[in-house]
Amino acid sequence: MRPVVLCFSGLDPSGGAGLQADIEAIGQAGAHAAIACTAITIQNSQQVFGFEACAASLVKDQATAVLDDLPVAVIKSGMLGTTDNIAMLTQFFAERLITADTPFVLDPVLVANSGGSLGDEKTLVSAFRELLPYATLITPNTHELRALSGEQDLHIGAQKLCAQGTYAVLVNLTRL
Repeated sequence: MRPVVLCFSGLDPSGGAGLQADIEAIGQAGAHAAIACTAITIQNSQQVFGFEACAASLVKDQATAVLDDLPVAVIKSGMLGTTDNIAMLTQFFAERLITADTPFVLDPVLVANSGGSLGDEKTLVSAFRELLPYATLITPNTHELRALSGEQDLHIGAQKLCAQGTYAVLVNLTRL
């Protein structure tokens, strides 16, 4: 059986990001993507017009069904959409004893790449900080790194996130 990646993310109807992009990337890597949908967006390839987050209990129930059925090797999160969903995932990891034995890749989505708000940034940042200790790898863009760390210098910001509990930080520096 191919390794299973449990992926928490939103549905992008244009197919350029979110669950569809995760499914394609995971499949290309030779793994099987299992999905917990966190939100449905209204967007095209150029812009986000709005979104509706799934209830935290629904997201948790999706993840529980997958974890109870499949041998999940890795967990990845993208757009979580609300502080309730972020808090649920933090609590879920603590309850399920998700540890370093199950790598967790955290993409702390604050804004869409195509433009558009995905929630109140200050409250999302505060909630993401609680999730950091569970992350094996965090993949913020430069804006997210600066927001999460409170630092303008990217190297110092990455070091600060590691000091808060995450194991490694990967930042795309080509789009400063």
